[in-house]
Amino acid sequence: MDRLRNIIALSLALVLLFCAAGCEGSLNIAREKEVAVTMSPNGTATGYTDVPEDAWYADAAEELRQSGVMQGTGDGTFSPDDSFMRAQLATVLYRLAGEPEVSGKDSFYDTDMAAWYADAVLWAEQTGVVNGMGGGRFAPNEPVTQEQLVTMLWRMAGEPEAEEAEDASPYAAQAVGWARKSGVAADNADYTFTPRAKATRAQVAALLANFLPYDGLESTD
Repeated sequence: MDRLRNIIALSLALVLLFCAAGCEGSLNIAREKEVAVTMSPNGTATGYTDVPEDAWYADAAEELRQSGVMQGTGDGTFSPDDSFMRAQLATVLYRLAGEPEVSGKDSFYDTDMAAWYADAVLWAEQTGVVNGMGGGRFAPNEPVTQEQLVTMLWRMAGEPEAEEAEDASPYAAQAVGWARKSGVAADNADYTFTPRAKATRAQVAALLANFLPYDGLESTD
């Protein structure tokens, strides 16, 4: 009888031991799945090593990264405080429009038809999204201002009527008024839209992300 009790006790101990090992294994698998879901390839929740998860522009940068509209600056970085060049903006807007086929040559004397931005600038001029800087210049390597950006978005949206903003340049006054009214240029605790100021990459991402769901968007191909 004692021998039977010992056998039963030993069997129960083995069962508990295997159960504990199996449960721990299942828990580890669950933890790995959770990490895989919440962490990006670069080990941060935003997909960029220099964009904190709680940054005010984090969701915008990640949304544009996943959609392929706006990429980082290499090696898993986004460089949120860097300026954004006009050629880069034309390229981003071209992607936003679906990169339609273009043909011909733009009218700007300072662009290169063999450059990486050539199709984007040609598309932007042909659709009226950009008018250049005057005197036949596009200025591809100049930093874009916040009012230049929202003016291009306003044109993509079909130039809806809006009250002119007093703090914007004359050419951008109606576009800035529209951007504020529509929520494209929405201020928050960390960012105040300043029309004539240069736009950082973080600000560009935020403005573009706000524009994506805009109901008045019209095709520009």
